[in-house]
Amino acid sequence: MTGPKVLPSVALGLAAMLLAAPAGQTQDQAVRLSIVVDKSCLIQPESDPLVLGDHSDAFRDDAVCHLEKVLSSHHTEEKLTEGERSRIFVRVSEQEYVVQNPTDQPAVFIIRHNVPSHWIVDSNTPPSSMDGSTAVYRINADPGQTVGLHVGIHRSYPINVQPWAVLRRADQPPEGTRDQPVRLSIVVDKSCLIQPESDPLVLGDHGDAFRDDAVCQLESVFSPHHIEEKVADGERSRFFVRGAEQEYVVQNPTDQPAVFIIRHHVPSHWIVDSNTPPSSMDGSTAVYRINADPGERVRLHVGIHRSDPIDPN
Repeated sequence: MTGPKVLPSVALGLAAMLLAAPAGQTQDQAVRLSIVVDKSCLIQPESDPLVLGDHSDAFRDDAVCHLEKVLSSHHTEEKLTEGERSRIFVRVSEQEYVVQNPTDQPAVFIIRHNVPSHWIVDSNTPPSSMDGSTAVYRINADPGQTVGLHVGIHRSYPINVQPWAVLRRADQPPEGTRDQPVRLSIVVDKSCLIQPESDPLVLGDHGDAFRDDAVCQLESVFSPHHIEEKVADGERSRFFVRGAEQEYVVQNPTDQPAVFIIRHHVPSHWIVDSNTPPSSMDGSTAVYRINADPGERVRLHVGIHRSDPIDPN
């Protein structure tokens, strides 16, 4: 047979990796085979039948496409405009696609990278085109060739309050915009994971719970214990008391007033004894509602304990 073939794995293993060339510097020859992948490196059904094989839906093949250096970072920038200093909170999401042509035919990888609303592409290699909110990259690859493509996007949030590092305790009285109706919610669990029911402005392109230490982090996590003695009706009894406490440090990363909804699970037979009482109880979950101005940081201490009687015998 003289038709297109899939190259053996040994040949693929020996292929050299090249970096994706900027637009306009790809191969001159006509591309006769397309491989379409999405942001998760799933090979899409509109790819060439030679690559699809017997797959009818999107599928994963790390030999054809896999991700490296998947990073989420953040930093603060300062700008001076007409004598006014402003601060910007910048969130960055980046990843590197490593794609390899598994056939004996020249191919083009069509990489479709979704860009959430209000985010901006800032990769060294610009997209070949934009399809709505999707950045489309067309990367040519020779038979067996491996190509790396870095894609980065970022979003900037203006911070329009004075000092970024001001830290307020949750039990301090509200002031300023905290009395206004809250238009944005940030829901976190006991591990400080941001939950999918949070406001889309905070979620970005996350579909599941995720961690962002700039928004929520834990400090002073302790598990103390001690023995207590009590006298009731002339009878002395002793109790072994276990505690669990932690401090949430949350920060509103947006330019709108927000409420943090902190859901702290309380195991059976344990009791909440924080200085700041829960706003409500949802079954066995203590729910705290903590208002925060744009850019403001708030600290919340949560403690729980359990007492177990000590058998005097």
